[in-house]
Amino acid sequence: RRDGCARAGSDGGNAAAPTAAPGPMEAFARTGRFFPVVVLAATRDAMLRDALASLLAAGAAPRDVAVVQDGDAPNVSKVVAEFAGVHHVARSRPEKKLDGASRIARHYGYAL
Repeated sequence: RRDGCARAGSDGGNAAAPTAAPGPMEAFARTGRFFPVVVLAATRDAMLRDALASLLAAGAAPRDVAVVQDGDAPNVSKVVAEFAGVHHVARSRPEKKLDGASRIARHYGYAL
């Protein structure tokens, strides 16, 4: 083709799959430098488990990962406990119902 791209299957299926270059997290982890990560969580324990597993698999050290939980969902605390060394900060929700913007500002304020 004129654009320099091969057509799918034009090699008869014998070509090896391309090797992806390491991503920025992997490359930074190899330097051995400190890389703090803050994960914001509320109630999605399954997504938190996937996120923490992915971070640690990519080379983040557990001591450099902090989960800031906005609320008191017990399943989130249990997930963090599965990952030894990951810091956990839980903030209880106020009795007064907050609007969306106030909740987001409050949530991000804890992380900072």
